[in-house]
Amino acid sequence: MISGVPYTATVLSTVGLTLDIIGVVMLFRCGLPANVSRKGDSHVLLEATDQREVGKARKHDRLARVGLALIVIGFTIRILGNWI
Repeated sequence: MISGVPYTATVLSTVGLTLDIIGVVMLFRCGLPANVSRKGDSHVLLEATDQREVGKARKHDRLARVGLALIVIGFTIRILGNWI
């Protein structure tokens, strides 16, 4: 026991908080594509698909979903730590 709190609860809370922080950073970095125009510029596009951009968008989407999952898992672990 650490200060009257079971050691298991402390570990679960720490692990949960760590996962939350990692998830938030992933969402911050991958939630929006890096090349979004902040000035509102619009560009004319031809009927061509850049496969590199498609791959980059898939990667950002996948990492954003992983970040969100880490946040949910982290909160769940912290809740379990409170009940143990």
